Amino acid sequence: MANKEKIQAQKRGTFRVRKERTFIQEPELERLLNTRFEKAREQGRKISYKWIIRHAKKIYEELYPTRVIVSETGKRSYLGFRFSTGWYAGFRRRYGISLRCGTKRAQKSPEQLAPVLQSWLQYNRRMLTIIEGKSITGISRGPKVPVVGRIKLSEICNMDQSPLPFEYLKGRTYAKRGDKTIRIKEGKNGHDKRQCTLQIAVFADGVLRCKPLLIFKGKPGKGDSRRKAEYLKYHPGVVVIFNEKAWANTSNLLDWVKNQYSMASAYPLRDNEPRFLALDSFAPHKNKGKKQQKSESEAVKRHRLIEEKLQQELRDTFTNLKVTLSLIPGGCTAYVQVLDVLINKLIKGYIEEYEDLWIEENFEVWQSGKWSVGDRRILLTHWVAQAFERVHLEHKDAIIACFKSVGLSLAVDGTEDHLLKVRAV
Repeated sequence: MANKEKIQAQKRGTFRVRKERTFIQEPELERLLNTRFEKAREQGRKISYKWIIRHAKKIYEELYPTRVIVSETGKRSYLGFRFSTGWYAGFRRRYGISLRCGTKRAQKSPEQLAPVLQSWLQYNRRMLTIIEGKSITGISRGPKVPVVGRIKLSEICNMDQSPLPFEYLKGRTYAKRGDKTIRIKEGKNGHDKRQCTLQIAVFADGVLRCKPLLIFKGKPGKGDSRRKAEYLKYHPGVVVIFNEKAWANTSNLLDWVKNQYSMASAYPLRDNEPRFLALDSFAPHKNKGKKQQKSESEAVKRHRLIEEKLQQELRDTFTNLKVTLSLIPGGCTAYVQVLDVLINKLIKGYIEEYEDLWIEENFEVWQSGKWSVGDRRILLTHWVAQAFERVHLEHKDAIIACFKSVGLSLAVDGTEDHLLKVRAV
């Protein structure tokens, strides 16, 4: 107010010049980080936010090893410096680094799907509620064992498949402002397009019980001696199968239920504890065969009969395991499926990070392309196993909370309904 007349006398569009912050807390760290950034970009490497933060922390450890505290779980705490978003934005501004890509938006909002979601949540509440004389309630385990209605928290599960690329090359990378060509180098021709299917299952108590399943394209079975030798190099924490199209089908789902899911209970099979399994509306999950056509060839008829037999066997297996299925409506998985809301992003981010680390340590091999598809499959099994274990180790509480936020493990008496939070777009 004291300078009102002076301000009004200024030319339109002028403003007070603010000087750039001259004090930088860790100039040497930023200089070394920018050097590594430029070298990586010269090699055509993809640079992400995690890459910058990870290398910044690594440089900080090299400069000040006494300021880093490592806990028993391996988590690191950094004394004297916070790798905050403010510092991150300032570093990018000072060295002219910008993100060179657009964004992607969801097609439908939760509001548009509200009636469908409400119906699904009501179904879950009915299936989890104890109904005397009609529902299987399992064995009472005492007050220390968390229970959702008639089902133990440990027996509530969400399973899904998602495509997994052989290389995370597409997408965004950091580069210098003014660069006209944003190059991302391939490790081997075609690996950025080749995909497999990753199938994972998580439980409402945050405990790892089912191994990740990787489905690669190829002839089913262990095949010849080369593939048998390759199997021996896979990580023991991952199950690997092959099929002609590299995606899940009824036969694969049946094998998974029999060999993994059936053993994934916190209690012995003889106890007949009831289970609750949430799946998306993928065709094999719905367990509905194709309608019989008026005229069909012998080959089509034979395939249909085999599929119907597998589906009946799958239904019987679920019945014997006392499983209640909850099919997530189409278009709703991005909002109420635990794997889509939380897990998939985490695990793929960790896989990308492990890939980054491997490339840094084996850059000449990666650059030469002198490694086979089998080598890539072996590496992928190790990255997936490490990432899945890391998700359960570092994000157990988040998994438990996420099951509640999507309505899969809320108390059936309504006392926890305030925790229901459908993810916004």
